[in-house]
Amino acid sequence: MSLEQKLEENTNAMLALKATIEKHAAALTGKPTKPEDIATVGAPAEEPAKRGPGRPKKDDAPAAPKVSFDEMKAAILKVKDAKGKAAAETIISDVGGAPKMAEIKPEKFAAVLAACEAALAPAPEPEKGGDDDL
Repeated sequence: MSLEQKLEENTNAMLALKATIEKHAAALTGKPTKPEDIATVGAPAEEPAKRGPGRPKKDDAPAAPKVSFDEMKAAILKVKDAKGKAAAETIISDVGGAPKMAEIKPEKFAAVLAACEAALAPAPEPEKGGDDDL
């Protein structure tokens, strides 16, 4: 079988598939569809974002929980006591993005707190069994 015959078979199969999709889309929506509308059949129409009066306020979005400097500082001190000064300094520089704790920006407080909690979390115990043979 030649390449041209395979391409013709493939084209015919694609045209049959397109016709089937159009038929089912028309049955689902109750209205005929154009080929360019097939991708959006059944998808709700999106309204454009409101502009001007009546648009939602930016404050309507749920705010992330605020972490105070004191909460973050307490967490860093716990890491320092439990894991050492180097571990605390690593969190301050890598996660906080600052050379000193006092220079960490407020938007990074939550990330630093999460990193401290992760550092203080107990390490998972290795599974017993399969590694004994190594």
